[in-house]
Amino acid sequence: MPALKLFLLETYGAEFVNIRADSDYYILANINTTAKMDTQNEYGLYQVYADGTISFFNTESNKEIYQKSINNIMGADFNSLEGAGRNALKKMVDKMETSTFQEIIIGINDFLSKNN
Repeated sequence: MPALKLFLLETYGAEFVNIRADSDYYILANINTTAKMDTQNEYGLYQVYADGTISFFNTESNKEIYQKSINNIMGADFNSLEGAGRNALKKMVDKMETSTFQEIIIGINDFLSKNN
């Protein structure tokens, strides 16, 4: 979420509020990590996959205006599943910063141009 908030701040000058009724739009993010298996693999690595969906909604209509999913981002660690999960989430943020955010800009701008 910090990376997403920074992106929206820098790209759109977004202001964030804690009360949904005070907003024009709201965002729901569902991020999950899943272990490939509970033990280390034959190379001594724990492996975890991260999946996530970010949905943007219009507060007034409560309608979804854009959704983006990022799936099967693998993280690995020699010490623990938690470390592998953190690595998967770091890789997810890297992917968001290098490509997903640009896709979000196109999707949101397309919606805004059709609805203004």
